[in-house]
Amino acid sequence: MSNIIRLNETSPGGEWLSMSNQGTDCFLDLLICAADAFRKTEHQERLISFLKDQRSVNDIAPGTAGFDVTEMPWYRKTLPEDARFLTDVIRAAGDESAFGKLSYEADRETVLPWLDAFAGMIDRLSADPELQAEIGGILSGKVREYIDEHSFCSEYLFKDWESFIDLLYSEGGRISSILWWDHCKRSEMRFSVGSGGYTDPEDPDYVYAETQLWKDDLEAETPEEIKEYIVRERGTGFNYGNRYRSHDLVPSFYLDI
Repeated sequence: MSNIIRLNETSPGGEWLSMSNQGTDCFLDLLICAADAFRKTEHQERLISFLKDQRSVNDIAPGTAGFDVTEMPWYRKTLPEDARFLTDVIRAAGDESAFGKLSYEADRETVLPWLDAFAGMIDRLSADPELQAEIGGILSGKVREYIDEHSFCSEYLFKDWESFIDLLYSEGGRISSILWWDHCKRSEMRFSVGSGGYTDPEDPDYVYAETQLWKDDLEAETPEEIKEYIVRERGTGFNYGNRYRSHDLVPSFYLDI
């Protein structure tokens, strides 16, 4: 199964970057390795952490590590600076010395066009206000601090999701959508409604598996109504036929800021 990187969800298929699982590992390894040589702001650290998360996802469930550039954790206020930083990292990742740091041999002729295409997507985002409108808004300092301290991946995914909702709404934010994750043992993933996902940092035997089950149009809901919905869904659970079921549902959030 290939991993797909797109500029955004409306990008035509001819502009998608499609890579094998092994190729995805190499592509991300080069970027992560190259970024080590750069001084980074807090927001730039989050961009590289996002790439590291995708690398981990491809280890857990190959073929599920694709993403849209507009989904990356950009910060609108510093977007031009951060886009330049990332294109510099991409340029460094294509250098022969970067390939020499890998623990395996990689085909430069295959990977270099991928890096060039990725840089082109970043350039388009930094130059197009309509694309920039798709990225997240500015979070308050308190909400950002909570995310940095409690989120263990690039998603807004927390063990204590109730506290996050309370803080978010007290700071003027809103939730637009919820994506569900199934917290389960690695050995149970073959029976889970989810796939891919993130290792539980507190117990590596457990995984947060992405279910692809959504709840949209939550902007008009109150925090209490959102909590009631979450509790109800967690109590009911999800099933696909007789084989696939959820074990412990955990919500992640998309924000309307």
